[in-house]
Amino acid sequence: MKKIILITILLSLISNVFSQDTTRNENSKAYYLQKSKDQEAGAIALFVLGTTATVAGIIIIHSGSQSDDFTSGFNASIGGVFLACAGVALAGLGYLSLTKAKKTKRFAASLALNNQNVNFLSRNSVIRAPSLSLRINF
Repeated sequence: MKKIILITILLSLISNVFSQDTTRNENSKAYYLQKSKDQEAGAIALFVLGTTATVAGIIIIHSGSQSDDFTSGFNASIGGVFLACAGVALAGLGYLSLTKAKKTKRFAASLALNNQNVNFLSRNSVIRAPSLSLRINF
């Protein structure tokens, strides 16, 4: 019985420590700017990793073609081709992620909360009353 209670307490503590934050405002400008910044960092990491893998694959292909033994040179060249293709794919994903980050940044720039006056009809007269407007451009 003590073990069951102890395990339950440990699981509840671990779930509170490692759970996600649920109090975030997904409609704020700061949220979208931070999201864009995180996307851009990931995109740059993917692009650099892809470029490095492509260059390493090209070097492996070149060293495999310089081999005297056909079988070992062919095997090394095939490995280099796969590495270079994977590098090109990673660099392409990095580029796509970078364009998504720029789109998110533009969305954050277009998100604005303005205090504007609006005309209302009241007893045969027009009065100006303050109102909040939310402008979102897609």
